[in-house]
Amino acid sequence: MKAHMTRLTQSFAGVITIAAIGLMLTMSSHADAASLTLVEDTFTDAGSGTFVVAAPGADRTPEQTIAGRAWLQSQTTSAGSSFESSVSGGRAHLETNLGAAVDITSTGGYVKPTRFDIELTFNLDGVTNNTPPRDGRGAYLGFWSSLPTTGDSIGNMRGVFVNPEDGQLHLWDGASASNSTSLQNLAYNGTWDASADHTLSFHIDTTTGDITDFVLDATAYNWAPTTIFTDANTQLAGFGLSAAAANETADFDNFRLSTIPTPAALPAGLMIMGLLTLKRSRL
Repeated sequence: MKAHMTRLTQSFAGVITIAAIGLMLTMSSHADAASLTLVEDTFTDAGSGTFVVAAPGADRTPEQTIAGRAWLQSQTTSAGSSFESSVSGGRAHLETNLGAAVDITSTGGYVKPTRFDIELTFNLDGVTNNTPPRDGRGAYLGFWSSLPTTGDSIGNMRGVFVNPEDGQLHLWDGASASNSTSLQNLAYNGTWDASADHTLSFHIDTTTGDITDFVLDATAYNWAPTTIFTDANTQLAGFGLSAAAANETADFDNFRLSTIPTPAALPAGLMIMGLLTLKRSRL
């Protein structure tokens, strides 16, 4: 009886040990399946001057990009004026109503992924909203189906606005006018300071069209499920500024667009655990 109990104890210990090894292998597989950076720009190189311009081929190229693709300009035509963009002091500067976007569609050996992480640092010091406040004002981060040829730079953009006066968040669904109503809105969690740097990131899935893992200033926010981030609506990725008055400028830094690995390693790891456990139990 004692020998039998010893064998049972050893068998159980073996099961636990193998399960633990299997779990570690699974976790290791997740770690190995790291995200892949597609576009990144920290604006720290020696280049300066205009970085998004109307003339094709004259735009700045991000430090890391897809197939040599450059930043493209998304600018309003309604005001009849040309807003300025520049890079200096390790930051990008956009004036009044200007966006910067990179084409992320498939090309050559690159196939556009379905799951993305996008992130940005921004500063809205000196940027204003209208009275009454408009949803489509402040810094924005997101994706375009195509760059607008008329109206505001925000046309065809799906993403998130951060209002300059109070940090309120607005989920945007492609409307071309800043006074349009956003799809959803969330209040800023904490004390808003427009003069401070703010860091924003979120995930999208073009298969479901949803936005998840939204974080602003190290605080997580939850949007209601949505379907706006489809493949067709995410042909370009980038950021921009929508301000109430001319000559208002915002600073941007640390733009990054990366893939999100598909969590395929977990079922495989659990299957290996099961097979090893079964084999051990028969010994």
